[in-house]
Amino acid sequence: MGIIRRSALVLGAVVVCVLGFVAPQAQAAKPTTLTVGNFSSYEYLPTCSNTAPYPCGPTALNLEFRIYTSRSYNYAITVGWQISGGTATPGADFTGPTSGTVTIAANTINNAVQIPLVYDGVGEPTETFQVHLTSASVPADLSSVGTETILDGSRIPADCSLSKTSPDQESMTCTGRPAGQTWYLLAECHYPLGDPEIRGNDVTGNGTSSGVCGFGTTTLYGATFQVMP
Repeated sequence: MGIIRRSALVLGAVVVCVLGFVAPQAQAAKPTTLTVGNFSSYEYLPTCSNTAPYPCGPTALNLEFRIYTSRSYNYAITVGWQISGGTATPGADFTGPTSGTVTIAANTINNAVQIPLVYDGVGEPTETFQVHLTSASVPADLSSVGTETILDGSRIPADCSLSKTSPDQESMTCTGRPAGQTWYLLAECHYPLGDPEIRGNDVTGNGTSSGVCGFGTTTLYGATFQVMP
């Protein structure tokens, strides 16, 4: 009788262990909601070379959009996407594939897709393209549509220009600012321990705002125009 009781206890423990185990396939059976975020980017970032005579010019940017899942999984999932619709023209306003897949890593809830933008130097209205979901490796709602926006030009007004006289100094000169507007240059320094920003001197109306990294061999990368609140 004692042997029978012990056998029953062991069998019960095995049943509990088996029933308590949830396989990845069972976890995947719970549907998730996928969402395409709405993002925007300017066409280009004004930059200056780090090699004398330090010419400045536009560098085309990427528009990054993200796909989110309403829950995380303990394994990676893949999501298919496709660009369709909107006012932007593939090949003329942006390049790269117009469809693909993105992998959302285990225990995370989103990942990004980079779409290279085209800088053509032509003034254009704001343009958009739409991102549709086409597939998922888990049961999911694929109805979300993201609208991504391409902003013409850059964050530097058309009447402002960059110049550079050394690897660690950059200036912005504006000639068409409102008389009462106070603004300044904001630039990013490259440095082995990070990329701190520097702020140039304040200017009211037209003038020049200059900034120096001050980290020896550090170089400047990019610049933006900031208006005082």
